[in-house]
Amino acid sequence: MRRLVRLCLFLGLFAAPCLAAVESAPVAAKPLFRDPVFDGAADPVVIWNPVVRRWWMFYTNRRANAAGLSGVAWVHGTKIGIAESADGGATWKYVGTADIELPPELGGTEPTQWAPDVLTAPDGTHHMFLTAVPGVFEDWQHPRRIVHLTSADLRKWKYESALNLASDRVIDAAVYPLPGGGWRMWYNNERDHKSIYYADSPDLNTWTDRGKCSGVGERPGEGPYVFQWKGAYWMLVDLWKGLGVYRSDDLLHWTAQADNLLDIPGTGPDDGVNGGHPGVVVSGDRAYLFYFTHPGRAGTIKPEDKNSLELRRSSIQVTELVEQAGRLSCDRNAPVAIRLEPPAFALPPAKFGPIARTALRARDGCVYPDPATQTYILYFASRGPNRRAAVVAYTSKDLETWTGPNYVFERPEEWWADRGIWAPEMHAYKGKYYLFLTFDSTHPFPEQWRDWLPRVKRGSQVLVADSPLGPFVPFANRPTLPEDMMTLDGTLWVEDGVPYMVFCHEWVQIKDGTVEMVRLKDDLSATVGEPARLFHGSDAPWSKKSPQYGCHVTDGPWLYRTKGGKLLLLWSSGSETGYAVGIATSASGKLAGPWTQATAPLFAADGGHPMLFRRFDGQLMLALHQPNKTPQEREVFLEVDEVGDTLVLKKQQ
Repeated sequence: MRRLVRLCLFLGLFAAPCLAAVESAPVAAKPLFRDPVFDGAADPVVIWNPVVRRWWMFYTNRRANAAGLSGVAWVHGTKIGIAESADGGATWKYVGTADIELPPELGGTEPTQWAPDVLTAPDGTHHMFLTAVPGVFEDWQHPRRIVHLTSADLRKWKYESALNLASDRVIDAAVYPLPGGGWRMWYNNERDHKSIYYADSPDLNTWTDRGKCSGVGERPGEGPYVFQWKGAYWMLVDLWKGLGVYRSDDLLHWTAQADNLLDIPGTGPDDGVNGGHPGVVVSGDRAYLFYFTHPGRAGTIKPEDKNSLELRRSSIQVTELVEQAGRLSCDRNAPVAIRLEPPAFALPPAKFGPIARTALRARDGCVYPDPATQTYILYFASRGPNRRAAVVAYTSKDLETWTGPNYVFERPEEWWADRGIWAPEMHAYKGKYYLFLTFDSTHPFPEQWRDWLPRVKRGSQVLVADSPLGPFVPFANRPTLPEDMMTLDGTLWVEDGVPYMVFCHEWVQIKDGTVEMVRLKDDLSATVGEPARLFHGSDAPWSKKSPQYGCHVTDGPWLYRTKGGKLLLLWSSGSETGYAVGIATSASGKLAGPWTQATAPLFAADGGHPMLFRRFDGQLMLALHQPNKTPQEREVFLEVDEVGDTLVLKKQQ
């Protein structure tokens, strides 16, 4: 149900406490940040710090306000600055400098550190690729190297190596994982007319230079930054007259966009000049561009102004990117509502667990009590080692302390759906293990409605493995359910020896969401026959209708047979008090129904997407995520009992 939390302001589904992160986000300060020590912040890169659970910004710090420095000495002699945001990127405060120790031949007695690129590897280790200048100089005619550093906490950095690249004057590294494994770095080779070069590595440690970057290196620039968004790879390069934009499908061949970003001066405070040296954070389906400006350089600069402190100072700014028909743009003058989500793949400080349940962000999770190992396995959507959509599994003996992540599936590079994964469920069936997933995409259906959300290809699919920890393999490169339906949240139910998938038909396509059933082949590889509707979301008295769209949401069906033989179906929708879990009962005791809805929800405290399992001591447990707000979601486990022909929370008895 990830799409619900991001869109709830537009939908008007819930009360104010349930508003999606961006819609209720604060507006970013303008300028976003100025360094309080030297007033020379530049070259920003923003990354999630899982140790302090806040966003950190690393930046080059120039001695803009230091008097008596001749030539370009003012851009030398400082360490990398760090700022921190506690509100998801709208406001920032100074933290200090990165603790970096370099060998004397690289750092000198007065080290100069420029243009960091910082990333977190799949094992949780943080890596920095930094431009190191061995001293303070008054001109640009001196060596510069790119060095590799590692850290466990993003504050103290260990020197690993200096990279052997195309020349002795290289700056501005940008590193990104390759879809087939390994890593690629782009950088500025100043010896070759400041062209963009690249190098490859299998492990972030050993690098092979590949020469000039095709499609990019033909024109000079600096500060490249690479990211993936809206089904393509993008590179932004500082051209000193705005940011050049390049697009690629393979991270090798790049095509330049005709127009630049940030080439037209803005109107906001400290923003009346070209923007430079970018960094980008993709958060959900939105992308935010961080850049720096020299505010005092608006208008004509006279030769006698070259040592002016006002011309030296710099500020960090942020704007939101827009993609349309394969082209990037931004409105730097528009207010930026921003609340960056912690990445789903952000690991705890330890490389591999343990982590407390209350610290583990999990949404639409599913628990499988593995009888063979007497271990609980929790599955939820995340990002994989190649930063594509994935499913991770964490293991626990007590439901409170979890160890992981185990990557049980990562979306293939060539795949029918190009966005995220929702709501993984794992079921054991006839000696195999089956993962039910929802894949989302940006691929539109032919029919779109005016004043409505995009109607796109979205579908539930079944994968198979020989172990509950995978790896899980798809049966085909297409959804299991009909491709002309927007389907989600599939679950398995076996009745009279016949397997069925029970799923939701998305309200975005049909306005009043439904829960439906369809028969599966015995190996669960495909459907048999056509789906049949079980009920509408509007059938439940407790389900709240959207005042804007007139829709009812259906999410997360889960079936349960009581000791007395009653067939119950738990599901989620919006209620007067937020996201909720309700119960429907089959009058016939069969999956086909008819179904009667409870008058009030089982759980209505802004939590949902239910599933049931039994603890190893026999206690029946309800699992759901709460609250329904990104990034606060945590998996919650509640004891439930059968009372009569229904279920109640144990604390309510």
